[in-house]
Amino acid sequence: MKDLIKEYLEKYLNKIEIGYRLPGEINLDQFWENLQKAREQGAERIALKDQKGKGFWFNVPHSLQRKLHEIDSDGRDTLFSVVKAEIASEMIKESLIEEALNSSVIEGAFSTLKRARELAYKNENPKDNSEQMILNNFYAMRFILESIKRPFSKEIILELHKIVTEKTLEEKNRRIVEARKKVSGFLNKKKVATTDPVIGDVLVEVRKDLNV
Repeated sequence: MKDLIKEYLEKYLNKIEIGYRLPGEINLDQFWENLQKAREQGAERIALKDQKGKGFWFNVPHSLQRKLHEIDSDGRDTLFSVVKAEIASEMIKESLIEEALNSSVIEGAFSTLKRARELAYKNENPKDNSEQMILNNFYAMRFILESIKRPFSKEIILELHKIVTEKTLEEKNRRIVEARKKVSGFLNKKKVATTDPVIGDVLVEVRKDLNV
């Protein structure tokens, strides 16, 4: 049992993955409980708690630490040693712009890399909610880089949340109000089909309001 605990402390698989590999004579639930206790003993704790007051923690296996060190050292030595400081700064900024765009697209935004660069480099005002999301994500990742040496705290999380939601919640609230008006006129039926995610979000509440 101890050897298996040690093995899966390094592999860091989830319960389902371990269940496929565990010998049949070992009870999965009991093994998982012991493994979680072992993981928590060597865990890093952060200044956040759940609704029951239990603190959050995470565990970084030695194998992952080695890989992270290799990426950090090899990447720094082979990349930044051959470029000037100003070029390195532009490379970082460009990577932030691309990540801001990709993250925003995943969240439902519509734009282009060219427009994202214009927002970041020319400080142009966003024309719509999609562009505001891209700019917010860019500012958020820049804030993370600037705060990387600060101790992790609730204040950092709140500041980050403020940055990513700047001037975007008003748009969502407006769409919700419009959605309520739109669906309230024809919610006399039990089932309503819609492809609008915002309308879908308020269907349950509107049904409750109208007792349908």
